[in-house]
Amino acid sequence: ALFSMLYSGHQSMAQEGRAYSAKLVKFAHRMGTEVIVIHPTLAYEGNLKEIIEPQVLGNIRYLYDLCEENSITLAMENYPVGVGQYPETLEAYITSLNMPGIQPMVDTTEVVEGGGEPADFIQKLSVAPCHLHLSDFKEGKKHLPPGLGAIAWEHVFAALKAKNYKGYYTVEPSYRYYLKDIAKKLERDFAFISSMV
Repeated sequence: ALFSMLYSGHQSMAQEGRAYSAKLVKFAHRMGTEVIVIHPTLAYEGNLKEIIEPQVLGNIRYLYDLCEENSITLAMENYPVGVGQYPETLEAYITSLNMPGIQPMVDTTEVVEGGGEPADFIQKLSVAPCHLHLSDFKEGKKHLPPGLGAIAWEHVFAALKAKNYKGYYTVEPSYRYYLKDIAKKLERDFAFISSMV
């Protein structure tokens, strides 16, 4: 819901996005939320860099400041293309924002879609990720339930253990795999993740 407003250079949409951000963080604080996840921006060039990027970065700064005031970590998710594709480029991007509280997080499907291996991505981060989105990937199908694709999960969890990961294990597959027997499938996923932790 926040995408089109957070990453917008349009003044009125950005204002609407900031109002939404304020309500979102207020709600998150009341609910005891510890992490809010956003994605890297595009690599802007030319007029876009001059006109659009400052507004978008201002929108992110506004959300970041609200999170800092409410002791919520703003997490920057990896992305299959652009600055979020590799651990070193993701961390360099975060550093460039000059918002030291932003921490890297890992989405396993997005790593594979970007041509990488989740365990390798985690190992190459200079710090442990602050948060995880766990889903599987196989033969071009993304956001499968964890354990139903081709990701080597034993390596992923070994890398997390080596990094002394302290965050949540958030399952984030596509809704299309949960249209029926939802409770049973969630129990299966919980059992799978629990067996790895």
